[in-house]
Formats: sequence, C-alpha cells, structure tokens
Amino acid sequence: YWQRDLDGPPERVYDEMYSSDAFLAEHIKLQQKPREPDCNLERVILGLMFWSDSTHLASFGNASLWPLYLYFANQTKLDRAKPNLGACHHIAYIPKLPDSFNDFFESLAGQAPSADVLTHCRRELMHSVWKLILDDDFLYAYEHGIVIDCPDGVKRRFYPRIFTYSADYPEKVLLATIRNLGSCPCPRCLLKKDRISEMGTKLDASRRETLARSVTDSLKDKIYHARDAIYRLGNTIKGVVVGRLLDEESLVPTENAFFRLSTFGLNVFKMLVPDFMHEFELGVWKNVFTHMIRLLVANGGTSVQYLNQRFRMVPTFGLATIRQFSENASAMKKLAARNFEDLLQCSMPVFEGLLDEPYNTIILDLLFTLAEWHALAKLRLHTDTTLQRLDLLTSELGRILRRFSKQVCPYFDTRELPREEAARGRRKAKMSKSQPSTAQPKEPATAKRKMFNMNTYKLHALGDYVSTIRWFGTTDSYSTQPGEREHRRVKKFYARTNKNNAVLQMTRLERRERILGRSKASQARKSRRKRRRGITPSKSETLLSTPPDVHHHISPSRNNHLHIPTWLDANSGDPALE
Repeated sequence: YWQRDLDGPPERVYDEMYSSDAFLAEHIKLQQKPREPDCNLERVILGLMFWSDSTHLASFGNASLWPLYLYFANQTKLDRAKPNLGACHHIAYIPKLPDSFNDFFESLAGQAPSADVLTHCRRELMHSVWKLILDDDFLYAYEHGIVIDCPDGVKRRFYPRIFTYSADYPEKVLLATIRNLGSCPCPRCLLKKDRISEMGTKLDASRRETLARSVTDSLKDKIYHARDAIYRLGNTIKGVVVGRLLDEESLVPTENAFFRLSTFGLNVFKMLVPDFMHEFELGVWKNVFTHMIRLLVANGGTSVQYLNQRFRMVPTFGLATIRQFSENASAMKKLAARNFEDLLQCSMPVFEGLLDEPYNTIILDLLFTLAEWHALAKLRLHTDTTLQRLDLLTSELGRILRRFSKQVCPYFDTRELPREEAARGRRKAKMSKSQPSTAQPKEPATAKRKMFNMNTYKLHALGDYVSTIRWFGTTDSYSTQPGEREHRRVKKFYARTNKNNAVLQMTRLERRERILGRSKASQARKSRRKRRRGITPSKSETLLSTPPDVHHHISPSRNNHLHIPTWLDANSGDPALE
C-alpha cells in the first residue's frame, strides 16, 4: 500500500506478480488447507507463468520452432526481463504436423485431409503435448507440493500454481479450444462479435462479468458428445450435429488438457491474459494508423507526402526512446512494435491540419486518447488512482472510436493501400494454385473498398486491462516481449546445428547451457560463503549528521555498496541474525 500523506487513505499498489491479488489469494487458500501428514515445513506458492509463440529460425527457408517457455512468478520481473540471468526455462519445443501426415491420412481415408481436419489435428497435437507436461506427477505435486532445499538453507514445501499464459491470439484460440474468430471470439468471455463495438460502456463491463467463461460439467459434456459424434458416429468436424452442440459458445471438439486442473481451482480461460504488444501496439493502434493513411489517400492532394515529411523532421530523443523514422512512414515496411509506439507518441503534430474540420479535431482527440491510454496501460507500477483513470480512459477511448467510425470514416471513399492490394493478390494466386485451373477471364486489378472495423477481438481486449492488472499485477509482468526476446537464444542454437534434425540438437545445446549455468552459480555461492565482504576503514565513507526525526540516511555514493541478500547468505550462521 501507498499513502499520499499522513491524513490520506492508503492506496493499493499493483506491481509484481508475487504481490498481486491472485498470488495472495492462492497463498491464503494454501494456508487454510490441512498440512501433509508428518510435515511441519513452511508452505509456499510456486508461481508458474508460461509463454509460447512460433518463430522462424532463419531468414531464408521454412525452418521454424514452437518453443514453450516458463518463468517463475516468485522472481522479480526485473530479473525475468534480463536474458543473461537465465530466468527463462525451456519446457518443450512443440512439434508441428509433419509433411508426411497428408500421405498418411490419404492412405487411411482414401482422400486428402481438408483444412478443417488439419486444423483439428493441430489442436489435438498441442493439447496432447500439454497432457504429457501435466501428467500424474505434476498433478500430485500440484496437490501435495514438492520439498525443496532453498539457497538460505531452509527446506520448504512448494506448491506449483499456474497463474498466466502469455500468447498471441491464434495460440490463445488453441489453448482455450474455441473457434478462431467465431461468433464469440474472446477466450475469456462469451460476448458476441457484433457487440464488441460497445467497448467501454457500462453495459459492456457488465456483460464481461456475467458472460465470463468457466470450466463447468455442462461444457465438458458438450465437448464429449461432439467428439462422440465425430469419432463413433462419423459426423464431420463442422457438421450440423457438432455445430448444434458447440457453435453457440464458439467451442471446438478438442478435449482441453488444462481441464484436469480445474478441480484445483484453475480457470484456463482466466489465465489467458491480454497481450499488450500484439493487441494494442500491433493491433488497435496499427489498425487506426492504417485507416488514417487510407483517409489521407482518399482526401487526395499531397497529404501523404506531408505526413512522411513531418515524420522525417521529428528529431530523435534519448538512447532508444524515439528513433529516427524511415523515409516513408506511411508505407509501414518492416516495422516492429517499438516503431509503432514511436509513431503513436509523435503522431499528433504530424496529423494536425492534414484534414479539414471537423475531421481534424476528431482525429487529434483520438490520437491524444490513444497515446494517454497507451502510457497508462504500460505503467510498471499502478495504484488505485491510476487504475481509476485508466478505467475512465477506456470508456473515453471506446466513445471516441465510435465517434471516429460514424462521423469521419463514412465521408471518405477509403480503399486498399498498395501493400494491402498486393497482399490480396498473393493470397488469391496461392489459392488458385491449390484449386483446379479453369479458363476464366482475369478481372482487372482494382483496390477494394475498406471500412474501419471495430468488431475485432483486439479492440474488445482493451476492456479487460483494468481487471487483469487488479488481479495479476502490471502488464509488463506477463507481456509477450520477454518471450519474443528469448527467441534470439533459440535462433543462436539453430545457427550452431548442422540443420539436420535441428530440434534435437537445439534441445541438447539448451540442456548443456543450463547445466553449465547451474554449476557456475553453485561455485559462485560457495565462494561468497568463504569470504566476508566488508568495508575497510580507509574506504569507509563519513556520513553527514542526520536529524533524529529522519527515518533513515542513504549515502549519495554507490562506490561501497552492499548487496543485502548476498550478505545475509554469507552470514547465515551468525547468531546475531537469528
């Protein structure tokens, strides 16, 4: 808690995962459980935070990897964000369907697998891997705990608990076993797609609570009967019988591996936390910026050229706060999330005056609200006051997005940008290759009409940030950025292989590096115990006089610093510490 002044009320501070309401609730629940027989050890929660994301391993070719990472919530997020500390643990490299699967299916069924069958098999494969991870030994540890010798020499019983799973939307769909972009696209609630544009209203907030997904016996029965209809009765995966059972909640006929943990209180849907990088910076803001470029193109004249010129005139700031913009910012070529963040922070003076009134004022209001929401949602420490402001700003963002959609977008003939038209042409050419050729005249290439779409899951996810921060802590604890940064490590492993059965070689390299890291850390701890670190009188620093009403005095110099955990570890046998 934090108190603004002595007379003011205390405010809840939201920061680390281990101090979040979710962690504290699990700790209280654990302490209220009966102890294990003949065990008086201290009982501790071991917080598990998972990441997974597929990545390309090389600039050329189709070599890819689907790693599953694990971080411990008991560690500070400052350490988890540093790759050289080894806080990330590689749990599995999830396999993909091999190319030979098509031949196997054709020899078994007499025809090639359809797209629905391949999608179903990919879901089944992923959850089969998770069933191997969440085996009986893991379930036993989840219920009865694991006794571990801690570095301070004290034995404790740790109880693993899964708190968050960070992934982009396609993987969230796989983990939640729901249909991709179905009628209920959110993995956390059952809100219909046509209601997403109401984000930020009181009715929308009420629906998120009343329509929250949960693991129930009714849900399990629906999936069981759907699988029975497919595997025993021979119905198709997207047939009428299966659709009658599952379409209402956008479910799929796959048995979720995380359902076995529901008896211990895990809600697989609640653990799928929002993804700030993909959902806002590469999602909502990118879509808004793209449509604003379409507006400038539809407005005609030299609006787009002025936009690029203004972005080029923006100076850099700090070491990496604002970077130099590209020559053609409107083209958005090879931009990462940090580039779109820079575009947002500098967009207001760039867009000012490019469109006539009243459109100019609405666009500037939208850009200001987006920038403020982005800054608040990305804070690394929140209080009740900042979360109240973020909640109000979320409602304001939804209101001004609806205003932008109704009072600006319909008055411009917005069409596809050149890169969007080229991408559509490539998709069409790829589809034509997979289908039998028929002699049809080619249609002239024209840019299609593009309207601003508010019924997207990424916009809907913005309404979950306040409740998620209150429950799990700030967004930097479960952002996908540490997982993306860890991809650099697996790519280095790939470069050290001979590219023949590379996954097996990468697994051995990771295990070898992990063992060497543990050995090095063990030797460092032993050497710290042997020596007594102190400050000689010649190096000691004379402190200034401290008034008696001052709580403490901190030296202005860092030359003679002392790491307190290391000092406590080195003096663990000193009776004065008991």
